[in-house]
Amino acid sequence: ISKPPPGPVASSIACMAGLPSVPTSSGMFWEVVGGGERGGLLVREGADTASAALSERLHTGSLVRELVAEGQRLCYHFLAGGGPATGWVSTELAGPPPKALLRRIEGTVWSVAGGGDKGGIIVRGGADLASEVCADRLCTGSFVEELGAHGDRLHYRLLNGAGPQQGWVSVRINGKELLVRSEANQIQQASPLSSAPSQPRKIRILAMSGSRSCKDLLKLQTGPLKAVLGKVAEWVYAEGNVEHPLADFLPTFSEFEQTIVKKAGRVTSWYTDIYHCNMGRPCIEMQCDPEVRVESVEIPERVQELRAFIEAQGPFDVVLGFSQGCIMLNYLIGHLRRESGSDVMPWKMIAFFEGMHIRDEAYFDLFATKCSHPTALQIINMRRECATQTVSSGR
Repeated sequence: ISKPPPGPVASSIACMAGLPSVPTSSGMFWEVVGGGERGGLLVREGADTASAALSERLHTGSLVRELVAEGQRLCYHFLAGGGPATGWVSTELAGPPPKALLRRIEGTVWSVAGGGDKGGIIVRGGADLASEVCADRLCTGSFVEELGAHGDRLHYRLLNGAGPQQGWVSVRINGKELLVRSEANQIQQASPLSSAPSQPRKIRILAMSGSRSCKDLLKLQTGPLKAVLGKVAEWVYAEGNVEHPLADFLPTFSEFEQTIVKKAGRVTSWYTDIYHCNMGRPCIEMQCDPEVRVESVEIPERVQELRAFIEAQGPFDVVLGFSQGCIMLNYLIGHLRRESGSDVMPWKMIAFFEGMHIRDEAYFDLFATKCSHPTALQIINMRRECATQTVSSGR
């Protein structure tokens, strides 16, 4: 059973779905230091600097969390300051000399959780509790960078919020936490007016199985990705309605897969293909031979069934297709494009795994022009001969 590599997939889903609440491998915090003369940094929808620019800039002084980094481009999650909740920005401008637009924060980042009823927490000039008290308090909801520590006393530099730029504060008093460490696996959004972290809703993912498969096998295939996304994602699994005789296809599965299929009690496909060629050839060979004419049966009816399922179970942020599930998803997208004349879909992102292009010539017109809807990635098993043919076909 093919299983997707979870790390890059999780990062792509988080960033492209516009719901960046998924821990990434780096988890770096960045401070916006450039763009002051222009009202902040230009934010774009994608990593490509030619992608569409957002109307709002990321304000200078804002604090963001890294989701995905590609060279000098950064996909971020907004934490504090001002600007879009997520997007892509440049970390520096080309020189000579290069100019930093964001500064990677090397020290530990803390958020001020206490002092809400007093306008913030007390700041002193030194680690000693007898040292001079600063005139201003460090406001609740502020973010600070750790410069040093002595016991429960923290030497900080203000990143975002209000209060003295530097000073010493108590991390806790009488067991009550005044500052909370922003761990690598946490994303919290706070404002200077509130210490309560936001509760982003879960990313809703629709996963579509392949041909001659079932939802239970799909759950196994997507297991690593589900484990990485954790509790921030809600999964719905879908399988086709074309049922096959279980006894005919059971021998095609491994011994372990057979136990899963037997428990499910059925294997299904999204639709049936008719191959106009010598039927004695292996199925995968017929699928991948561009000289073989393929006729897909009852596609409009199958598309309508899928639409009804999505309308009943949705809305979804991400639609993930595996094998024939990718092709079925392409059929749906094509029909929606033809009806609306638009590439805007009722979800935010697509992820393809082990898919290929539509083979029935009767439906090539659905993609006479390339669809611009965001697709996170398309993983193809390059060990298969048909993968090369699929990629080189350009469809």
